[in-house]
Amino acid sequence: MTISNSINVYGKSIPPQVKNTINLKLKKNVGFKYPIEVNPIRGYFTKDIGLNLIKNNLSTLLKTEPGERFMLPQYGCSLRKYLMEPLDEFTFSQVRDTIKNSIYRYLSKVTISGLKINELPSGQMKINLFCTTNDADMVNFDFNFEL
Repeated sequence: MTISNSINVYGKSIPPQVKNTINLKLKKNVGFKYPIEVNPIRGYFTKDIGLNLIKNNLSTLLKTEPGERFMLPQYGCSLRKYLMEPLDEFTFSQVRDTIKNSIYRYLSKVTISGLKINELPSGQMKINLFCTTNDADMVNFDFNFEL
């Protein structure tokens, strides 16, 4: 008795465009919700999906200093070094470059479509990010952060 190694394909094959759209629709962004909360029903780790997960990851990236994250020592945005700097256009351009580089390096699911930095009357910087997700939904969203 011989075993055949050939495979028979019946019907029409799926075009690559259709295959790609099917794969895009099936992929969901799923990850841990931070800060880690105690969920008495499902355990300690709460999951987050979609846009909430991306906003949460963006917030974590902007708040983290390089060297704080275990196993990823370069992860972070190092925005604290601008706390005592003068709030002028030179500082704002440095902050813009730092944010863009960090997002490009660590959040490949997000594209920055706009970035504004303003000075608040209290002497803080307000960062407004206008972003688009790089998934099947391509959701536009705004993200505000005060430093």
